[in-house]
Formats: sequence, C-alpha cells, structure tokens
Amino acid sequence: MNKLISIIMPVYNTELYLKKSIDSILAQSYSNFELLIIDDGSGDNSGRICDGYAKKDSRVIVLHTENNGQSHARNTGLKIARGDFIGFVDSDDYIDIDYFEVLASYLLKNVNVDCVGLDMVGDASSVQKKFKIINREEAICEVMAGNLWSVVWNKVYRVECLNGIYFPEGQVHEEIEFNHKYLMKIKKFGVLNYKGYHYTRERIGDTKGTFQMSRLRSFNQLVTFISDLDQNGLKKARNALILFALTHFIEMYYSAFRTNQNANTMESINKYFKYFFKMSLLKGIVLIKPKILIEIIKFYFYQINKDSQG
Repeated sequence: MNKLISIIMPVYNTELYLKKSIDSILAQSYSNFELLIIDDGSGDNSGRICDGYAKKDSRVIVLHTENNGQSHARNTGLKIARGDFIGFVDSDDYIDIDYFEVLASYLLKNVNVDCVGLDMVGDASSVQKKFKIINREEAICEVMAGNLWSVVWNKVYRVECLNGIYFPEGQVHEEIEFNHKYLMKIKKFGVLNYKGYHYTRERIGDTKGTFQMSRLRSFNQLVTFISDLDQNGLKKARNALILFALTHFIEMYYSAFRTNQNANTMESINKYFKYFFKMSLLKGIVLIKPKILIEIIKFYFYQINKDSQG
C-alpha cells in the first residue's frame, strides 16, 4: 500500500480528548498518511498539544486559524491535502489501529469504487468484515437515510470525487450540501460492516446543547437536492431524502424547543416540516414507512400538548 491518505482533523477546544484521538491516528498500521490538524482558534491548550505532536512526527501538519467553524477548518484541510485518499477524524473521537488500512485496502482492491463507508447499524459482534458495492442511487439512500449516516468521519474518499467540493461555511448541517455535491459525482460506493471508528456521543462543550439559526439554511439545500434527484430520475433516492427531511426538521423542532427559541423560529421549522410532509403524502412515501409515520404522529401530539400547556 503506497497511496497517501490525507487525514483532516478540525480542532476546537477538545484538549480533554485530543491526545487519545491523535495517538490513535499515529499508531495506525497504515503509515503512509499526513495528518492535517486545523486548530480553529481554540482557547484552551488544544493548539499547544497539536504543536507538540508536529514537533515529534513529520506526518503531522498543524495550521492555526481564527475561529471560523468546523466547515472552514475542513475546507482548509481539503485545500492543502496531497493525498490520493481523503479521510476525516473528529478531534474528540478515536480509531482502531487498523482503521485506515482496512478502508484503504477496499479502495485499492476495487478501483471502480469512489468511496468506502462504514455500516453504522450492522452487527457489531461480527468478526468477519462484510463488504458490498452499491450504485449511486443506493449510496444516496444509505448515506442520507440509511446505515451509512450522513456524517463524513466514517468514510474514506478518493480525492477525485472531492475535487472542487467544499463544505458550506458558517452553518450547522453542512454535510447535507457536501453530500449532495459528491454523491451526484460518484458511480460506485463501498459499504463495510466494521466498527473501527469510535464516536464520542457526549462531551463537554457539545453543540447539541445550543441552537444555531444557520440550521434553517438546510431547508433550501434539501429542496435543491431533491430537485436534482428528480431531474436525474433517481426516484428511490428522492423518496429517501424526503424521509430524511421529515425526521431532520422534527429533531430540529425539538432542539429549538429545548433551547427556548422564539415563536418565529419555531414557526419556520414547523413550516419546513409541513412542506416535506405534504410532499411525502403526495408521493405516498410516508404511508409505507411505519416508523417515520409513528414519529410524525408523536410529533403532532407533542405540539398539541405543548400548545395546551403554553
């Protein structure tokens, strides 16, 4: 294996988790990589920790920027990456020692595959890794509304499929637009049943405790994505994205309510949800997905109960 992997790590105030994360990367059995750490204006000791690693290992490259957000940090990494493959690791997560060797091996064996991602729902107790290749439409369904999840940190990409593609900056849910752009370019996608990436679900400073208004921008991005799928005749993927949009705005509504957002914000989220709900009824989609239908019913009862208490 002589292909270079560029591993992009945005860092912002994660000193409690950072050493474990970086150590897990430097210990990789696949040694031909560059670790591009973008310190996004951290106010704790994260920047100094990163610089310490750069002094000890030439594969570690650290850039310090002002606090411009995760998307800007990842874009900075994409612009300087020299690798044949691109991977992302968040600075509060860690990976198994063979993580990049395993994922890279499938890209090397299957030259027609543009990206390999981890099945996040499959049987974690399975010792034998199961691999399958799916087409573009199936990939959109699995990434946006299936077992591959819409995140970028559980995937390794050929650099060609990301050429000219960047994350929208200054917003949350930036992966929606990013996924739209690269998924419409790929032809084949590899799915691997392997639990080599370890996501930190709860951490100090987690953004889930706050609500950023930039989340609302995802509405127009989803509408555009769905329109693109329609124009390309990808009906199955369109239906999956509509279901994703429904659950996306239900979760957003709950988040906005928990963080005491104003009435205008709540009304906007509800309007966006209804837009996709109407679309799902017209297409007959939600009626064949009982789990989503149950979530919608719960959501309506939640709103009724909230209004009666308000």
